[in-house]
Amino acid sequence: MKCDVIILGAGPAGLSAAMFLADKDVNTLVIGDGRSMMKSAWVGNYLGIRESFLGANLLETALKQVQEDRGVTVLNETVTAIVYAEDEIRVTTEQGTYLSSQLILANGQGPVFGTAELAGVEVIENDEPYVKQKIKIDDRCRTTRRNVYATGIAVGVASQAIVAAGHGAQTALNLISDRVGNRVHVHQSPKKD
Repeated sequence: MKCDVIILGAGPAGLSAAMFLADKDVNTLVIGDGRSMMKSAWVGNYLGIRESFLGANLLETALKQVQEDRGVTVLNETVTAIVYAEDEIRVTTEQGTYLSSQLILANGQGPVFGTAELAGVEVIENDEPYVKQKIKIDDRCRTTRRNVYATGIAVGVASQAIVAAGHGAQTALNLISDRVGNRVHVHQSPKKD
């Protein structure tokens, strides 16, 4: 399978990035391993939602938004290798190999270091109390490797769903802007009957 962007991580940051990329018609594949910490989280501070809820419910809704509403493929597989060639990135899992021109690392705090190592990106010290290291990015969410971006808890943002989702959206907008050469925003209007 070949696409424009592969996102590694199917939590709030990765799925938010996928949604924004899909809204700009960027062919995107999400590969998660099913270990998102959101599955066991209790969320009571998500702007616009007054009732507290289980993080698993947020993930379920987000997956529907990305897969059903926007046609993004989301796979539950474990990444075993990342190889760079000319203008192509090959991501291999236990089930297959996927090709893209750009990659977003959004693995959260658990598997991020193994993925960072596979991706060959620089990891630096983090001041977040629960995660001692993070992926080094610039102000546009680009890592030290060309065409590889990183987002969410993997880069040291606070371990909160709304923060990670917002950072995932910002990362997607930065990537799209870099692709087209000027600043891009995604604004939506209500559908007219």
